[in-house]
Amino acid sequence: MAYRSIEPKIWQDSKFRKLSKDCKLLFFYLITNKNSHYSGIYYIPTEFIEYETGISREDIEVAIKSLVSSEIVMHDSENSVIWVINMAKYQCKGNSDKLIMGIVNYLVDVEGPLVEEFRQYYSKYFGCII
Repeated sequence: MAYRSIEPKIWQDSKFRKLSKDCKLLFFYLITNKNSHYSGIYYIPTEFIEYETGISREDIEVAIKSLVSSEIVMHDSENSVIWVINMAKYQCKGNSDKLIMGIVNYLVDVEGPLVEEFRQYYSKYFGCII
């Protein structure tokens, strides 16, 4: 079982405070569901989200759009890939080489255009090629 860190200061974050309750629920779901990866980028069909959260498909689509416009997540609906943009920053504190290598190996199996954006974003953050 994987554990995820969630900073208590999230409740004071201006972006987070502006979100609807469905968006907040979806955000926590995206961090903690069994398909999530500590990198924050992974495959998750809308059907899984709908079944596990009880949020309707329509409300999921609205919530995802809101999270995308708030620059909290990126979404590739064609490949059912979500990227919780800053998740790896919080889950990989200390820049552990093992965690970074785990991300590099994991990304081989993730499909879609978000992978390259993820690599560019985190190469700067981790200071190495992802």
